[in-house]
Amino acid sequence: MKEYTIRLIYVEMLNHNGSFAYIHAFKMTQDLLLKCTGYLTILLFLSDDHDLIILIVNTIQKDLKSDNYLVVSAALNAVCKLINDETGPSQGGC
Repeated sequence: MKEYTIRLIYVEMLNHNGSFAYIHAFKMTQDLLLKCTGYLTILLFLSDDHDLIILIVNTIQKDLKSDNYLVVSAALNAVCKLINDETGPSQGGC
C-alpha cells in the first residue's frame, strides 16, 4: 500500500488526477508503520476545504494522545498544515 501511495504522489506531481486514492491515504494513517506516508500524502494534496479534512481530525486527536513520540510527531506535522478555522475548534482551540 505504501508503494501505491508513493506512486499516487508521483501521479499528482505529473498533474494527473489522483483524487480517487485519497481515501486510501487516510486509511494509512491508522497503521503505525504507514502513518507518516499517509500523513505526507494528505498534507501534499488535500486543500483546506476538502471533505477528508474533517475525517482526519479524529485521527489527529487520537495520535496526539499516544505514548509513542513518533506518532505524536507525525500528528503535530499534520496539525501545522491541516488545521484551519473550521477544524480548529474541534482540536480544543489550537
